[in-house]
Amino acid sequence: MKFDLISDTHWDFYFRADSNMSERKIKLEFDKIFANQGSDVLIHAGDTGHYPKQDAQLFEALSKRYKKILVVGGNHTLYNISSSQRYTFKTWQHKFQNWKDIINEVQNVEVLDGNIVEIDGIKFGGTMGWYDGSYYWDQDIASPYKRPLDSIWRSYSNDAHKIPGLGHFLDIWQVEKKKIEKVVDQCDVMITHVMPTTYDDFIYPEYQTQSSNAFYTFNYNEEIKNLKNTKIWCFGHNHKPLDKMLGNTRLICNPQGYPKENPYFEIKTIEV
Repeated sequence: MKFDLISDTHWDFYFRADSNMSERKIKLEFDKIFANQGSDVLIHAGDTGHYPKQDAQLFEALSKRYKKILVVGGNHTLYNISSSQRYTFKTWQHKFQNWKDIINEVQNVEVLDGNIVEIDGIKFGGTMGWYDGSYYWDQDIASPYKRPLDSIWRSYSNDAHKIPGLGHFLDIWQVEKKKIEKVVDQCDVMITHVMPTTYDDFIYPEYQTQSSNAFYTFNYNEEIKNLKNTKIWCFGHNHKPLDKMLGNTRLICNPQGYPKENPYFEIKTIEV
């Protein structure tokens, strides 16, 4: 079977969240983005947008183009952006559950959250995933830095300031790690938002050896090499495309990114 892959759409940068989106405007934008649609199944590897109801409206439009859509959460899913969100959501768990409930109400759209969905005999497993900081230590780049990694995270990452109730980035990793372990290698296609390897070969040359990669990756290097059933691992978070083998598993990233960030973006169709 075939499926289409996208991630990091950041829809509220393309459609104003505080305005009514006309069907015509959505169609014009989606006609461009999905011009080379190649299958009836869409995988979205996270970071849809900041506003659940807007995400749901856009997924509803996409459900007319695809028979089934699977999506995982992303770090931006957890953000409190507006004063209304900051008033309503005091924890990242509450923010995520609200988004998940709203998206799952859209016909033919399902959030993967540590579970597996089978389509035409192919098993898709997934969860948001999270970064574990391993890159900082695995690449032996910690020694020049006096500050602990948590301090670097708080000064570098918006996650530290816009995700409600998050004391330490490893708090989410501990939750997501269990969900990954629950489904990985039980499925043909695995989906997370965060890249599951810390190898520099999978990071664009201009970003290699940077300490910030600790917040874009998690170390599943050896686990992936030993996978027996998972043929493909889709991810996002990095706004650069990638399609590369690690062991017997194909790692694929196909991010749309922010406006003008990837001007030649195209939907990627993948055959399992």
